[in-house]
Amino acid sequence: MKEEVILFQSISALDAVLKERKIIQISYNDQKYALTRFGSRVFVFEPKCPHFDYPLVQANVNSDCRVVCPWHGYQFDLTSGQELIDRCRPLSVQEARWNAEGQLVALL
Repeated sequence: MKEEVILFQSISALDAVLKERKIIQISYNDQKYALTRFGSRVFVFEPKCPHFDYPLVQANVNSDCRVVCPWHGYQFDLTSGQELIDRCRPLSVQEARWNAEGQLVALL
C-alpha cells in the first residue's frame, strides 16, 4: 500500500541536494526511486529503464522534460511516462507536490 512520504522538509533542503535536471536515487522501505527536478517541478520515477533495466541515475533529462536512457536512447516523458515512440512500456512516474507545511511529498 502506498503512503505519503516526505521527500524534503523545505525548498532549501531540496535546493541543497537536487539541482535542475539532475537525477538522484533515494530508498524508502527497501525500494529504490529516482528523482529529478525540471523547473519548479519534481518527479519521482522507477530507477531502471523499462526497456532493459539500465540504471536511470546515469541518464539525462533533456530540455523537453524527458529522461533519456544513455544505453539505447529511449526517451520517457516525465509528465506521462510514455516512451517517445512507444518502443516499450511507459516509465512509472509521478509528480511530487508541496504540502501545506511546505514539505515536498510523494506517494511511495
